Amino acid sequence: MGVVTSLTVKNPHEPLGVSAPTSRAPTRPTPAWDCPDWFEPLTTLKGYQRKNYSGLAKRIVETAAAYGVDHAAFIAEFASYWPRGRAAIPSWNYPTAVLNSRLDSQVKRFMNGRRVRNGQVERPDAAKTLNVELRSQVQP
Repeated sequence: MGVVTSLTVKNPHEPLGVSAPTSRAPTRPTPAWDCPDWFEPLTTLKGYQRKNYSGLAKRIVETAAAYGVDHAAFIAEFASYWPRGRAAIPSWNYPTAVLNSRLDSQVKRFMNGRRVRNGQVERPDAAKTLNVELRSQVQP
């Protein structure tokens, strides 16, 4: 008969098939990036991912400057529009991806105080522009 030199006792509270934790490969750290104050509204949106967006931030500033638009106001407006835009356009999952791919068109829509409603730019009031009174405005 053989002699037992060591005895292993299984913990009855440990689920079957689970062994001692093994070391995992280290996860990639998020690159350091100081998010500017004007970029903060994007960080609160559904779909925002924590990454280093310094390249996108630089591109936003440059594009807005090229069109004569305040980049901080543009980002605030985009952030307020995001829930409606995301509901209307199913492919809008990530706000930063949308900005990156459609930055020029988004800035153009914002430009000169024009607001986008239902995918169309509001038309100017021709009667007001031409200083014409409409029948509904004429007093009998």
